[in-house]
Amino acid sequence: MSHRFSTPLLFVFCVVLFGASSWGIPEATADEPQKDAQAAASSSSAPAATPATASEKPKWRVTDPETITLSTLDSAMLRGVKFLLERQNKNGSWGSPRLTKKINVYAPGDSHQGYLTGTTALALESLLRVERLLQNTKVPETPELAELRKHQSEIATSIDRGEAWAFENLPKLRRSSPDVLYNNWGHAYGLQVLCEMYVRQMTPALSAADLKARQEKIRAQMQTQIELLGRFECLDGGWCYYDFDYMTQHTAGSPSSFVTSTVLVAMAAARDCGAEVPEKLTQRAIASLLRQRRPDGTFAYGEYVAKYPVLINRPPGSLGRSQAGNIALASWGRGDIITQ
Repeated sequence: MSHRFSTPLLFVFCVVLFGASSWGIPEATADEPQKDAQAAASSSSAPAATPATASEKPKWRVTDPETITLSTLDSAMLRGVKFLLERQNKNGSWGSPRLTKKINVYAPGDSHQGYLTGTTALALESLLRVERLLQNTKVPETPELAELRKHQSEIATSIDRGEAWAFENLPKLRRSSPDVLYNNWGHAYGLQVLCEMYVRQMTPALSAADLKARQEKIRAQMQTQIELLGRFECLDGGWCYYDFDYMTQHTAGSPSSFVTSTVLVAMAAARDCGAEVPEKLTQRAIASLLRQRRPDGTFAYGEYVAKYPVLINRPPGSLGRSQAGNIALASWGRGDIITQ
């Protein structure tokens, strides 16, 4: 997928993934499933509905989607950029631990730092990709893109502030408690945004010496994040974000397919930027991911349920995991399993 098309999708993913704990976007409350159950119970005593005739169109059938144009994508990107510029914190980060629903995400101690780091990294990566898009003179112009260019200076300033926060706070991120490893999200997305920072075309352009110094500094940060991910690797290989059963220093928690995939994708990007990624670390993660890949090509939620036909492992439940697993395996040369 090209950067032109991946930028708005990355922003949407950022909002959806961290909306519960960071963005403050209204979500469904915990009592809504109860309302649904009550509605179902009340309808069970009502007269049976008249069966649909052959000429009636089923209500569940999806209509043809509208055509997606460059203007549609650029309009979404413009809205996303404005949102990020407005919501950036004074210290350069994005997100906060404000309560967004009646039952909030389990976050003991300072575990929100993992989410704050991950949210900031995703937002910063989005702006870095937008900046690179605006620097590309071969991109077809649309009215929305022309409007976006008016914010180019604001985007650059926002990125500079976000980079400063990342340089200062990424090395400090740690496991918050024996049972929670949200820091793995921050290390993974932090590593990936460092790769975007590494290839950034600075304006005005830096001298060769200054650019080399900047990239060496970024690569050193990459190595720190890789080392931390090695420290918080699961005993079976791969990565997780909970260890409720054992709470050991070298976590014995069950690896999750989507966390492991996220880390592998980030490590592949770091490898391409010249960082040293331990082969044993990635091979253990790949082995864990393959154990979670099911015969139909989907991925289990985690190794602890990989062999069981539980609801969370059904294909619809794997939609958010499947392509992450595929990209992760493809990034590490498993073309024998995953093809283009």
